Amino acid sequence: MKITQHHPLNFLTTISYEIKGGEIIKTFKGLRGEMVFIIDIKNIKRVYSYRTTNDGFINVGLLLFAVCYAIDIIPGYFGLSREWRRIFFNTSVVLAVAALVNVTLSFIKHDWVGFQDMNNHHIFGIRDNGKKEEKEFIDYIKHEISEENNDLELAEIKKRCDLATKSPWKSMIEGRDHVSGSNFIMTGTPEDRGDDIELTGATIEDQDFIAHARQDIPRLLEIINHLREKGTHK
Repeated sequence: MKITQHHPLNFLTTISYEIKGGEIIKTFKGLRGEMVFIIDIKNIKRVYSYRTTNDGFINVGLLLFAVCYAIDIIPGYFGLSREWRRIFFNTSVVLAVAALVNVTLSFIKHDWVGFQDMNNHHIFGIRDNGKKEEKEFIDYIKHEISEENNDLELAEIKKRCDLATKSPWKSMIEGRDHVSGSNFIMTGTPEDRGDDIELTGATIEDQDFIAHARQDIPRLLEIINHLREKGTHK
């Protein structure tokens, strides 16, 4: 998957983005040479939108102004004929207009989609011109990021389950599950009991929820993995 964006007024720069082998290859080509950056999609953790101006327009505008000035003084300095002076003058006017256009464009803001790492540091951005291929490219990265983040989140959930007191947990409510004593959560099996868990400030519904969650969450993780495997083999 590859997209190419052209920035002719920014030193004739062309920027291409290509996804290959889990990496994004960003290539700059223009009057300032060629540069290649490789970004691992796994390092991208956040996508956001922003608007900004393009300072490159100002750079080109100032460059053209300098060229205009040089062209305007050359005929007088070298004592060229009137015809040559007219040619230089017309060229100078054209470049001056182009410079004014560039400087004006520098104040126009463009929509961008930015990508950040886990520390919220900006990695790179893609200008959003509203084209179909750009949207598909950005949506693909978003999907990959979402899948990666989901995997990490599910792994953390499983880790918390594995470190918790062994299951099953059973909510024991006085008058409902036993005759006397306080409400508590019984852990383990009758043959292999763990320590009881007593909650302060919890309602009966809170305690039932917490006790059932010890079995419900691992079961939900199994269902998610099953559905993922089923979807992969389709």
